[in-house]
Amino acid sequence: MARRLAQLSGTRVNGALQLTEPALNELIGLATPGGTVPTVQLLDANRIEVRYGVVHARAKLPPALDAGSAPRMTVTLASTVMAWALRATLGQPFVEFHGRHVTIHLAAVPALAPWRALWPHVKSAQFSTVPGVLRVQVGVSIENGVDT
Repeated sequence: MARRLAQLSGTRVNGALQLTEPALNELIGLATPGGTVPTVQLLDANRIEVRYGVVHARAKLPPALDAGSAPRMTVTLASTVMAWALRATLGQPFVEFHGRHVTIHLAAVPALAPWRALWPHVKSAQFSTVPGVLRVQVGVSIENGVDT
């Protein structure tokens, strides 16, 4: 990927992506082979509800991603009890808990490995939700001198 990014040196892209709830859940299903698949319900004001079998949890997305070479996103769970349960069951090195706040270190998520070379070039990502829709605004800048 670094070689392809070098070919795009000097490129700047700003765009918006709008994902409907069915499209987002289809993507989650593709990324979660076999077994029970979590589903997401998109609510207003950056609130979401995630259902996994009989368990469901509400959370609030941050207004923006912490961008850079080590991007991270911190969601706020509606329940401290759910945070305790997730901490006890997840055990993933890329997930960090601080009370009800759950930080996901995106560059360390194995499923996102193909995108690792792109992370340093993501300058911004903002999130907003309305019922049934997730809107993501992204700014990418591939500077001169990309390592190949």
